[in-house]
Amino acid sequence: MLAGVTLVHPTNSFRMDGFIALLVGQKVPHHRPHDPPPLEREFWKQHWRQLAEEAGQGMTSEEALNALRTPGLAWGSRFMSRSADYRLNSRGLGINS
Repeated sequence: MLAGVTLVHPTNSFRMDGFIALLVGQKVPHHRPHDPPPLEREFWKQHWRQLAEEAGQGMTSEEALNALRTPGLAWGSRFMSRSADYRLNSRGLGINS
C-alpha cells in the first residue's frame, strides 16, 4: 500500500484499497493468495454470520421500492433513526416508535 499515493491520485475516490478490492472481486490472478490461520478464518465466519443476520432483518427490494414510492414520504432524521420501528402496511411505510 505504500505505493498507493504514487499510483493513485489523492483525490481519487476509490483510493488504493478500492482498486485492490475491485481486482480481488474480479479474481485477477496474483502470486500471493492469502491462507488465513484458523483463528482469523473463524473471526471472518462469525462476522459473515452476523452480517447475514442483520441483512435478514432488512426489507426486500419490493418492500423498499413500495416504501420509497409512498405518497407524502418525508425524509428526515426520524426516518433514519434506529430507535423507530418501520413496517410496511397497506398504505406504505408505517412508523411505530
